[in-house]
Amino acid sequence: MKKSALVIGIVGIICISNMLPANAVGVDINSEISDTTNIESIDNEETSADSESDTADETQNDSGDIWQNGESVTESTEEFFDIDNINEQNIQSDTGINTDTDVAIVDSLNISTNGEISYYLNMKRYEMLLTYYQKMDELLLRKTEIYQKLAESGDITDITVKQIATQEKQVASQKDICCNEVDYNRYIISKTGVSFDDVDIKSIKNVEDIEYYTAGKTKYSASNIARYVTDCKNAVSNISAKEAEIETLMAINEQVNELKKAGEMSELDVIDSKLAVLKSQIELEDYYYEMNVNYYCLLK
Repeated sequence: MKKSALVIGIVGIICISNMLPANAVGVDINSEISDTTNIESIDNEETSADSESDTADETQNDSGDIWQNGESVTESTEEFFDIDNINEQNIQSDTGINTDTDVAIVDSLNISTNGEISYYLNMKRYEMLLTYYQKMDELLLRKTEIYQKLAESGDITDITVKQIATQEKQVASQKDICCNEVDYNRYIISKTGVSFDDVDIKSIKNVEDIEYYTAGKTKYSASNIARYVTDCKNAVSNISAKEAEIETLMAINEQVNELKKAGEMSELDVIDSKLAVLKSQIELEDYYYEMNVNYYCLLK
């Protein structure tokens, strides 16, 4: 019984407090592609203004106006993903990026045209999320059934049943959104004719320090690059921690199943344990997505 109580406590802390992941499906990066284009335009105008500054004071004033009117750089990973005009001279062999392989991937993907890879990354993300939300929805439907029986016997109140039913409806909504997003991104990819067979989303993308990539860059370019590097590194760190957490949760789930067979835990305990695993798996997918988005932004 002590073992049973310990497992219940761990599962309860991780799972019951919040069934939906903090980073539920949200706005994808395709809708904000124009942000990076605007910033690059500012960089180009600034470079042009600087080259003419020695010949006319008026040009210097125009350059200052450009900087004052420039858009601020966003810190959201999903709001500035656009890959074009990749400069291979900026991709060094000692960057931690496999130069020959990655440049070949860049060329084969033709990601200089409208950032098609953004649609692929979105599609793969929503495909994986859909898998997890489907499993979560099935578990919550079963949990609702159990709670309804408990309410009928007077063990719990109707409001508790409604709370679980609401969670199930939220997950069902996320499931529908994932289906819609998969269809959309798959449609766009089908129109581009680009193959993404060489893209390995699950490989860890290790990058160098900020200074390595920002030397000689303009103010706005350096700011973007610094954000890409930092967010990529953060995602890699989060992936490592989250994978360790999932391993622990899966071990707990196995123990809960054994205790249920022994009559020391209920079906509800098993469901909550499985939901905790799924929640962490969804969060892991988000970290992989963030890593890849920032990595391919950095390739430019």
